[in-house]
Amino acid sequence: MGPGALTLVDIIVGVFFSVFAIGYSTLLLNAARAAFADMARARRRAWGAAELAASPHQPSVTVVVPAHDEAASIVASVRSLLAQGWRRLEVLVVANGCTDDTLGQLHRAFDLQATAELLERPPGARSRVITTWRSSADPRLRVIETSAGGKADATNCALERAGGEYALLVDADSLLEPTAVAQAVLPFIEGGEQVVAVSAAIRVLNGSHVDEAGRVTPGLTRSPLALLQCLEYARAFHIGRAGWAALGALPVVSGAFGMFRTDVLRACGGLDVDTVGEDLEIVLRLHATVRRDGRRPEIVFLGEALCWTEVPEDVASLRAQRIRWHRGLVEAVNRHGGMLFSPRHGAVGMVSLPFLGLFELLAPLVELLGLAALAFAASTGAIAWTVVAALAGFAVCFGLALGMAALLLEQIRGRGLVTRPRDVAVLLLVAIVEQFGHRQRTAWWRLRGLAAGLRGGTSGTTPAWGEMHHRGARSVTAP
Repeated sequence: MGPGALTLVDIIVGVFFSVFAIGYSTLLLNAARAAFADMARARRRAWGAAELAASPHQPSVTVVVPAHDEAASIVASVRSLLAQGWRRLEVLVVANGCTDDTLGQLHRAFDLQATAELLERPPGARSRVITTWRSSADPRLRVIETSAGGKADATNCALERAGGEYALLVDADSLLEPTAVAQAVLPFIEGGEQVVAVSAAIRVLNGSHVDEAGRVTPGLTRSPLALLQCLEYARAFHIGRAGWAALGALPVVSGAFGMFRTDVLRACGGLDVDTVGEDLEIVLRLHATVRRDGRRPEIVFLGEALCWTEVPEDVASLRAQRIRWHRGLVEAVNRHGGMLFSPRHGAVGMVSLPFLGLFELLAPLVELLGLAALAFAASTGAIAWTVVAALAGFAVCFGLALGMAALLLEQIRGRGLVTRPRDVAVLLLVAIVEQFGHRQRTAWWRLRGLAAGLRGGTSGTTPAWGEMHHRGARSVTAP
């Protein structure tokens, strides 16, 4: 590689990361502004959610739980859903192609009784309904057993039968705060028809204590891999999602917790069964569909941690998850490329989707290419090692600053990771360690996801479930 080529690579990498740093700094500033604004109205919102939960005129909510081999976590998750302070609630669990004891766990915990519901599904559905049950212990719980069809198809199966005005989509290992439904419904009531979806911050469950009712007492995990993900989740939600929402450009609602107007989801055709990134794809499609009808959709982000989810503690599961996530990003950007730089798609088309498509998508490629180019240039004397050290120091300090800022914002919003003084030191150490090895390893996994997404090949096949080795709520239950 000649000096000219090295210079070109350096320029490309320098410009890329300059814009990337400016983008994330902008998101951080907007996220901080939103966090302090939320603090000012926290009491009013808590009062509004409590009033709504007690109202006899509250809207109905259907909680949709697609499940595949979730025996370790499904009972605790369903209990936390049924413990919601919301009267007009139904919980639909779709056991999709389960090969473990998921259904057995549900039968024993909730005394399921077979029902005579129609088993037909619309033409083109990936799975067929085998049996339906209702709990005799709590009639709000219904369980549908289907053949294997994938997570998106399982969700669509529940949406076909949902009776609620709002649909709350959660993962089968999600545990909800007792007021989560009320807090998620409130923005719909306050914002009117313009609000089409509500997202919320997700917290890492690993290391916390879960009681018999599914209530969570926060705790810091001892797993090094889960600790790294605590930092990643804080950064993703309290800087990324909060910042985009403050700009009116939120492009994604987490699959672990997202509430939608049921009629809007159905008008969009439900979730796409041909992508592994169905949560990002449906939100982009929702933006396009609603604007096509002449309306301006608003997606609200709630910074409060309303949902807890278990994260991988083994490298194989984490690797598969990150490859799948980045592949889903490629597929979503490819499907909705027509929205890029489109004024009629608002801030999503002009700001967040271009950022995702031009920077988040290519970040692992540019990062690894930049590291290789810098190392080669320094080894051949084309650039001084002091310059390499200065650039590396800036990258490390910037990443460390973002991580600590995210943890601070999470703490400001309440129930953060820091519950004891020594937690500060632990998390600071994690933020430093992340920059040396884990970040580069994750970039390599994302690069593999980029390659898989560019190759394509999901059309006509059933995307695999995001499988993980669950420890389950029982392993973190307080004595």
